[in-house]
Amino acid sequence: FFFFTAKVTITAQTSVVNVSKTLQLVNNATLDPAQNTLPPVIKQVKKTQSVDFKATGQKDVGEIATGTVRLSPTDDTIRKVYYGSSVTIPAGSSVTSTSGLVYTTTQAVTYSDSNRYAQNVGVTAAGRGSKYNGASGNASASPSGTTAAFVGSTAGGTDKTITVVTQEDVNKAAEQLQSQDNNAVRDELKKQFDSQDIVIENGFVVEPGTPTAAPGVDQEATMAKLTAETTYTLVGVKKTDLKAVYDVYLKTQIGNNTAQRVYDSGEATTQFSEFARTDNGYMAKIAATAQVGPNIDKAKLTDEIKGMRQGEVQQKIEAIQGVESVDVNFSPFWVSRVPNDTK
Repeated sequence: FFFFTAKVTITAQTSVVNVSKTLQLVNNATLDPAQNTLPPVIKQVKKTQSVDFKATGQKDVGEIATGTVRLSPTDDTIRKVYYGSSVTIPAGSSVTSTSGLVYTTTQAVTYSDSNRYAQNVGVTAAGRGSKYNGASGNASASPSGTTAAFVGSTAGGTDKTITVVTQEDVNKAAEQLQSQDNNAVRDELKKQFDSQDIVIENGFVVEPGTPTAAPGVDQEATMAKLTAETTYTLVGVKKTDLKAVYDVYLKTQIGNNTAQRVYDSGEATTQFSEFARTDNGYMAKIAATAQVGPNIDKAKLTDEIKGMRQGEVQQKIEAIQGVESVDVNFSPFWVSRVPNDTK
C-alpha cells in the first residue's frame, strides 16, 4: 500500500505591534487584563547580616573633684536681711577659683533675719579630671550677693579617657552593611521561580531592618559589631497573566479584522522599567514586541486545495493577504495532485 501525502508550508508575513503598558501588580488581586492588573509572584527571604567595625570615640570618664566653700553675705545682702528680706543662693550657683576653674554648689543657701552669717556648702567641679584638684583660698568669682572661699582644698578628680562607639561609627558600619554584594541572594530567589514565571530583573527589593550595635553608642569598646536582619524580595509575574494583558490589547488593535490574528503576543520579549512599590503592591512599565499576520483557516484551506496541482495550490494560497511564500511537496515523488483523502 502507498500513502499519498501533500505537505504545504506557508510562510506568513507578520507585522510588528509595539506594546507599552503600566502594570499594576496588586497583592492578592484577581487577574484583570483590561485594567492591566495582575497578582505578582513574590519570592522572599530574610537574612541576618553583620559587619565588624572599629570604635573611634573618646570619652572622659575621670572622677569629678569635690570640696567645700564658705559663702559669706555681702554688705548689700546683710542690709536686705536687716530690713526684713531673705536672700537665697540657689544650688548650682557657680564659684570660680583663682586659676579660673569653675565649680557649682550642691545645695541652696538662704540668708534671713535668723541666719545672717557665712555658711559652708559643698561644690563639685564643672568638669572631670585632676586639674580641678587643689583649689583653695578665696574664689575669684562667687554667686551674686556673696563672697566665697574654699574650705581646705578640692580633691578626688582623676584623669581617665576610654574609647567608645560613636553614632558616626555606627552610621559608617551601616553603609558597609548596605553595600554588601546582594547578587548571591538575588540568584537564590530566582531559583525559586518556575518556568511559567517571568522574573522582573529590576524588581529586586532590599529592605534592611533596624541595625543593632554591640556594644552600643557611647559604650566602651575597641571593636564592635553591627547586626541587622534584611528582607530580600524578588518580584515576577505569571507568563499566562502577562499574555492575557497583551492579548486584550492586541485584540483592540486588530479590531474586527478577521483576516488578521496574533502570531506572538510578545510576553517573552517583555522589558520592565520604572519598577516601584505602591500601597497595595508594585507597579512597573512594560514594553514588548508582538507579531500579527494573516488569519489562515487551516481546515477550510485543506478542504479547498483537494485535487489541486502544485502551481494551483501556490497560486491560491499566495493570493491570501499577508502570505509571503508557499512551498508544496508531494510524496511519493510521482504524485502531482493534492490527495482528496485528508486523513
